[in-house]
Amino acid sequence: MGVTVSFLELAYTGQVYLPTITYMIQSGETGAMGRLLIYNLAFILPLTIIFILAFRGLTSETLLKLLKRHAAVVMFSTAGLFLLLFVFLIFGNQLLQSATN
Repeated sequence: MGVTVSFLELAYTGQVYLPTITYMIQSGETGAMGRLLIYNLAFILPLTIIFILAFRGLTSETLLKLLKRHAAVVMFSTAGLFLLLFVFLIFGNQLLQSATN
């Protein structure tokens, strides 16, 4: 099952993941390994949490009830995160330059 999931994930994430790693290595990026570690931890952390909860007895019905109860908070939090990412993408260089001056 893990091998199948890995191959399916590779089709989606590999198109961005591999060129990014290659670019960071070729450019001599000093913090590349740290960022790669953070990315991988952020990728597997939710999977690990759900696995542990399921192992301890969480059922899919209970998880669905929890998700339905907190759907609005999750959606607004996601919207806020994407808004912050948008602002950083548009104004990131200006913000960083003004912070260093």
